[in-house]
Amino acid sequence: MTGTKANLKSGDMLTLEQLYYGMMLPSGNDAALVIADHFGKILAKKKPDQEPPKSSQFSETSIRFFLS
Repeated sequence: MTGTKANLKSGDMLTLEQLYYGMMLPSGNDAALVIADHFGKILAKKKPDQEPPKSSQFSETSIRFFLS
């Protein structure tokens, strides 16, 4: 990921509200990526005809589901 970030690490426990605030800061790229990945995986489960997202961190497939 390019740009600034808040140095979120795998295993960090944050609320959605905290991630939203993180997105609004100049260091919000990684917070936005966490939200897109998380909700993209949820949306992907509702479309079984599509390729499921990988379970690895920040699946490109799950982010595409979030954006569509």
